[in-house]
Amino acid sequence: MVLASTHSYQLMETEYSDKLTESSNFCDTETNIGCSPLVDNDDLENCPALQFHDSFMRRNRSILFTFITKLRSFLCNIVIYLGVLLPSFITNIWHPQQAKTLTPTAYLNGLRGIAAYSVFWQHFMTEFYSSEPNWGWHARPPPHDRWLIQFPFLSLTHSGFFPVTTFFVLSGFVLSYGPLRYVRSHNHERLLISLSSSVFRRGMRLFLPCITPLVFAAICIWMDVYKGHFFFGHRQPTLGANLRDAWGYWERLVNFLDTTGFRPPSDTPLYTLPVEFKGSILVFLCVLGLSRVKPWLRMSSLACLCYYSLSKGAWETFLFLAGIILAEMRHIREDAKFSLEHLLKDEERVRYARRAINTFWVLIFVTSLYTASIPVMGSLVAPGFRTLASWTPTTFQVSDHLRAAFWCSNSSIALILSLENFSPLQRPFASRLVQYLGDISFSLYVFHVPIILAIGRYLTQSMMDGWTRAGWDASWGWMVGGYLVVTPILVWVSDIQWRVVDEGSVRFARWFEGWMVVEDDK
Repeated sequence: MVLASTHSYQLMETEYSDKLTESSNFCDTETNIGCSPLVDNDDLENCPALQFHDSFMRRNRSILFTFITKLRSFLCNIVIYLGVLLPSFITNIWHPQQAKTLTPTAYLNGLRGIAAYSVFWQHFMTEFYSSEPNWGWHARPPPHDRWLIQFPFLSLTHSGFFPVTTFFVLSGFVLSYGPLRYVRSHNHERLLISLSSSVFRRGMRLFLPCITPLVFAAICIWMDVYKGHFFFGHRQPTLGANLRDAWGYWERLVNFLDTTGFRPPSDTPLYTLPVEFKGSILVFLCVLGLSRVKPWLRMSSLACLCYYSLSKGAWETFLFLAGIILAEMRHIREDAKFSLEHLLKDEERVRYARRAINTFWVLIFVTSLYTASIPVMGSLVAPGFRTLASWTPTTFQVSDHLRAAFWCSNSSIALILSLENFSPLQRPFASRLVQYLGDISFSLYVFHVPIILAIGRYLTQSMMDGWTRAGWDASWGWMVGGYLVVTPILVWVSDIQWRVVDEGSVRFARWFEGWMVVEDDK
């Protein structure tokens, strides 16, 4: 009896083990479904509770995956939008941009950047020291005019006139360089398309980026934080009224029929933009009108126009036309079929000739910087410039301002001419830092006065007061404020303006032109 019971128990244990082994073949170790040793796999598949559980898990995983994807996209968009507010040289650290290939004329962009930064320093200095730095060194009795920065060459670091004359020459050069290539290759169809496109887009390129600084200045005026020597307007009681004033300033800038030389009270440097626009149209007109003329006659005609403009005191027109001549001269050098080696044959004579030519252009470079240092005030009594000022033509002898206009105009032409003919002089202007200044130069130019009057004036004055309380010279506080506080802020704002507004205006102008142009002419 006991043996029978024991045998029966063993049979039951064997059947249970077999059932457990069979069930384990269908066990899902990840979900624990099908792990019951007492239920068949077919029963599990037909179980409603387990089917609901499996459907629920799949649906939740899909919802979770969608949520994570959307959250990731949202966070990426936030990073992108916040990245717009960071300078490009910082965002390039984790999103490196392809290095820009420098063209043979890339140094002109760097020259424009240095000129724009020099204009900033001229206005920043005038804001705190009025017109004192504009006088020539030792032009007046002591204690006046004894600053080192009034010395020739050093005065160029805060010159405002020489950069403006350089801007106009550069514009004439850059705007005519491309079309002249079509002129010289007799590709008149491409020339017409190029000039029509340039004329169509030029106004948008110049005036659309001016809206941002004018609006910024209007908001700061309404907040009553916009004060200084370069603000000639007045505060309106409401924001809307100040914005309407800004709109009126912009409308007068774009009005090409206005010949009064309007200066926006909230951003006076913008007065050069209507001059720039009219000069640009003159450049396009001269290139088109002389496109079928023989090269030597074209150069002669432009030279005569330059002389006539200068004799009538129209130094701005003179500079734009001179830029066309410089661009034509570059094309002539690029197309030249002869060289010194071919002309002189002897190697030693070639070496001496090249050395003499290079020395000549270096002297022209140095001379141009010296004559550009002529003071805007007191040029007739400043040591080192009395004789130069006396040589000024009668048309420009009316005032110190016009005397400076004459000599700075000629200095800008001589400077670019020397850079064009001696490439080692171009290297400082082709460096990465200077090229970056060139990229943001236009934004820096249109925004520097609003930044000085709204932010820089208060921060720098507090630093000067702090240095004075400490018993030190306040000018050191002014330098620290200018270089270490105002300059970074200005570069930051100019970088955003350049990427968002300036380049956006270029893209908009191209899109608008493409939308307007007849299909056959695209």
